[in-house]
Amino acid sequence: MSDSDTSNAGPLPPRLALVAIALTAFSTVAAEVLLTRVLSVATWYGLVFIVLSLAMVGLAAGSLQALRARQAGIPPGPWCAARLVTLALGLAASVTVAAAVPLQLVVDLTSLGGVLLVSAAVAWPMAASGGIIARLLAETQVSASRLYAVDLLAAALGSLAPLVLVGPMSPQSVLLLLGIGLSLTGAALAPAQQRKQGLAAASLLAVLLAFAGADGHRFPIRTVKFPSSQPPIFERWNPLSLVTVAPFVTTPEPFMWGPPSRCRRDSSSGRWSASTAAPPRPFMRSRRLRTSSSFAST
Repeated sequence: MSDSDTSNAGPLPPRLALVAIALTAFSTVAAEVLLTRVLSVATWYGLVFIVLSLAMVGLAAGSLQALRARQAGIPPGPWCAARLVTLALGLAASVTVAAAVPLQLVVDLTSLGGVLLVSAAVAWPMAASGGIIARLLAETQVSASRLYAVDLLAAALGSLAPLVLVGPMSPQSVLLLLGIGLSLTGAALAPAQQRKQGLAAASLLAVLLAFAGADGHRFPIRTVKFPSSQPPIFERWNPLSLVTVAPFVTTPEPFMWGPPSRCRRDSSSGRWSASTAAPPRPFMRSRRLRTSSSFAST
């Protein structure tokens, strides 16, 4: 057995343990915020919090897996390395399922199955994260107070990171980027003969990120909130929402969301006219009005 294998079979080196717990806490909290962004575009807010609440069960499941691994005598280094790769791939899988499976507020088995499928996909990386943090807090040579301080600080930074990263990148692409970092950290923690798994996962996620693009134009979100038969002419993320503009259409009347209160519509021609001597006061008046058929900020 090589020296690197021996070091990974025992307690983790303090520096690696701090890096691993910091990156795991940062990525987990950032993923929760980013998945909230994605699900808020895909479906209504009520379902978003139902899905995320169910997914948090994964954190408890991961802690139980860590306890069983410790009782079985599995060294923390290789175990946490494998879980870091699982966390990385789980983030990519969870955002793919969340973006692809439409969730609706309908009482039927299809809608229930969609909610359970997305919840299970999001719970998968959460279970890996819970297990990593549980083992690192319990089985490293670093004091618990120092580990806990690093954990809380990294989690706080993870909650703020989407405000900086989303906009230049889409939430989908940011999650793939986090997965690359987690995979490389898993390769650093793994024994020499197991590092190929982490490097392979990082390479796969890098290819997916390059294909999707930083703005995620090849990683669209299927939404049930503002369906459109045509692709949008403008779509861009900002730190808090996704702004989408559907193709423009020419309207026969100078109205935006509704007609003025003093107008009536002729049943035969379908045109609007003033119902009193006073002139109507439309929201917007123009001789050549072109309005967007859909402008959504979700």
